Amino acid sequence: MRKRLQLKTKNKVKLKTSVKLTIAGAAFAVTLALGFFVFDYLTRPETGKAGAEKSLPGYAFRRKVQLNISPNKSNVVFNDFPILVRLKHPDLKHIQLGGKVTHKAGYDIRFTKPDGTTILNTQIEQYNPQDGSLTAWVLLDSLAPGKAPELMLYYSNSSIQNEQANLMWTGDYAAVWHLNRDLNGSSGTARLKANTSGTLEAEGMVAKGRQYNAFNGDFADYGFSEAFQMGDAFSVCAWVNLRETGREQVILSSVGDGPGGFRLSISKNGLLDFGFVNAAGTLIRPESTNGAERIAANEWTHIAATYSKSKGEILTYVNGIIDRTFAVKDVPVKNAAALVMGRDKFVEGNGLNGLLDEVRVLHKVLPQSWLAAEYLSQGTGNSIATLFAEESLKIDQASAKQNKAATQAQNEAERSRSAERNRTQATKSNDGEAPTTISSSAQNMRDRMNSIRRVSTENSKP
Repeated sequence: MRKRLQLKTKNKVKLKTSVKLTIAGAAFAVTLALGFFVFDYLTRPETGKAGAEKSLPGYAFRRKVQLNISPNKSNVVFNDFPILVRLKHPDLKHIQLGGKVTHKAGYDIRFTKPDGTTILNTQIEQYNPQDGSLTAWVLLDSLAPGKAPELMLYYSNSSIQNEQANLMWTGDYAAVWHLNRDLNGSSGTARLKANTSGTLEAEGMVAKGRQYNAFNGDFADYGFSEAFQMGDAFSVCAWVNLRETGREQVILSSVGDGPGGFRLSISKNGLLDFGFVNAAGTLIRPESTNGAERIAANEWTHIAATYSKSKGEILTYVNGIIDRTFAVKDVPVKNAAALVMGRDKFVEGNGLNGLLDEVRVLHKVLPQSWLAAEYLSQGTGNSIATLFAEESLKIDQASAKQNKAATQAQNEAERSRSAERNRTQATKSNDGEAPTTISSSAQNMRDRMNSIRRVSTENSKP
């Protein structure tokens, strides 16, 4: 019989001690690693787990939002970059339609930084309470190179009854036109009222846009403003979708019947043109067509132009890429002409025949990297964001009470408006007929049609 190896007692004690130490060390390492994992998970901004103490007060829900692309392809950080966010989710429907948003215009929707508390300036361009779709501009204080923006989305706070103050387009922005509901624009926090002739609402690049028909004489006149003077640094950009080519078509012009003014247009050769009228009354614009990109018809194109007095040059861009460079010795001069969208003020033959959206004028030279980022972030599908799991928030009793009272007041106001509409409809019944009431949805449709007729009538006035 083979003898088994017998360990001496001293060796057994050493072995047992070694095994115990090994097991204890492994357990400690696992515990330490698990602790680091939990700490990292709970503190990483992308998880959205900032903790209730780091949430906006009065809100019931929030979600982490991440854009699907990184529009900044440069090697510098962009400051104060307006990013476009498109979302759609059943929870973003109105609360009366099965969702959790408490205001029918989406006023209780807020965006913050990943920290969950730093509110970002936001402008809602389009919100549909029926399907929970949202198109909004969010002002990022910084956009790092190669990083897809991350945000926190808050909703369900019925104590908020007013739209967030529009502080998106201040500073270097002279004017911004979303062209979503009408032709009016904004200059800083002031509203730019359009004196219009024609144009129709159409599907735009971002939500809705406007359709110009040159053969109907469509244009929008915004009058004179110091904000429209070029100065030493200038940028203008827009999305355009031409219905034809082969003739000159003006996008935006402050050219009058004397010196001064600028013009952004598409030439008869389909090239992007930008220039200004000097003190002698001569239109200064690119002469060479070398390397110029022809603007195709029936597709959306992002166009832009910049002027720099210090560099003495005009640059044009097509879809975020430099199109032409033009050295200029002349300088812009001030004029007293009105700014017109869709044609020159006194020239009817160069009217635009196509669609416009997101027109902007700035007293700043935007670099190519910025314009490329705008093109990428606003392009079809590029601004669609990913919504992460919903996080329920604890609402303090005071906020809960305030929310309940605000909801009741909102519902009561809606019932009163509906009852008043029904009473008004009943009084308009024909003599000899029994007064009738109509459903809220039918009334809403009728109100909408009346609004469309009213806007159409106003726009058709000279």
